[in-house]
Amino acid sequence: MRKSNSKDHLWAIDPKDTCRILLTPYCSSNCVFCDHGPAATAEQLLAMQNNAYAAISDFRQRGFNCIEICGEDPLEYGGLSKYVKELKKNGIQWIILSTNGLKLADLALSK
Repeated sequence: MRKSNSKDHLWAIDPKDTCRILLTPYCSSNCVFCDHGPAATAEQLLAMQNNAYAAISDFRQRGFNCIEICGEDPLEYGGLSKYVKELKKNGIQWIILSTNGLKLADLALSK
């Protein structure tokens, strides 16, 4: 990581230290600008979840300090908070969440 500007004290994340992970191909918004693929089957979703957890140790072994959680909308993934805790437990310093933000006001999400 490097300091972007000593005046504003913001930290920039070096893109080479960042890895993206897709947790879910699902989003309930149906925005016109998104490219929605076909709905995933239960088996495909389970495989994605298992792969996401298996990838955590690989992220650290490859030197990634930052994980961007993306997809259609990762807030639609029911196990997001558990996954974020697992990333932190495994030493991931920075977590970026790419979302449309509609579910951020959902109180159930914060539990």
